[in-house]
Amino acid sequence: MELDEFGALFNARFQEGRPEKSAQELTQHLRGRSRTALEKIIRNILWEVITAIASILVMLVLVTRLDSYTIRWLTGIIGIISITQIVGFSWQYWQLRQMIRPDVTDLRTHLRHQIQVVERFIRMYFSYCLWVVPICFFLGAYIGYTVAAQRIHDPLLLPLDSLALSKTAVFILLAILVAGLVGFLFLVKAYIRWLYGRHLDQLKTCLTELDD
Repeated sequence: MELDEFGALFNARFQEGRPEKSAQELTQHLRGRSRTALEKIIRNILWEVITAIASILVMLVLVTRLDSYTIRWLTGIIGIISITQIVGFSWQYWQLRQMIRPDVTDLRTHLRHQIQVVERFIRMYFSYCLWVVPICFFLGAYIGYTVAAQRIHDPLLLPLDSLALSKTAVFILLAILVAGLVGFLFLVKAYIRWLYGRHLDQLKTCLTELDD
């Protein structure tokens, strides 16, 4: 018998001897994978809540240390954004934590419910960013205009006072800022995708394999 024929026969025998996974084993495997994906989503939500709390604390320290008109405005803006995020994300964290149950009998229905909740969270998160980012952009422009128009002494903006910008330079700067705003929105979308979208795809893959 030639070597190739022997190898083919050996592989055939080996494949015959391998037991296929039972439906129960497959369900258990998919339950573990889906649980891991959901736990990663929950972990990322928790980290974002912690980051929002840290942002508030940092801004409170800065506003007490620096006598700056800009810092006071930024503290208020970041505080409102962070508190909104903390409330919304904490509610979502609690809701998803309730979905981690090892004694699920109908895994298919459970997965569909998980996917619906995570999809809704991602849509709300991105919609929130679509509103917040432009608002913060225009508020920042308003703060800068107010400081310049009213000649407010702000130590944080002192380096900018030495710049003598022509009208052309101002228009170019505004164009760069608008382009940066659009690019930032794309980065936000990629950020949300990296934190949550890829794990949502894992949940959808588990559901597809379960249906097959």
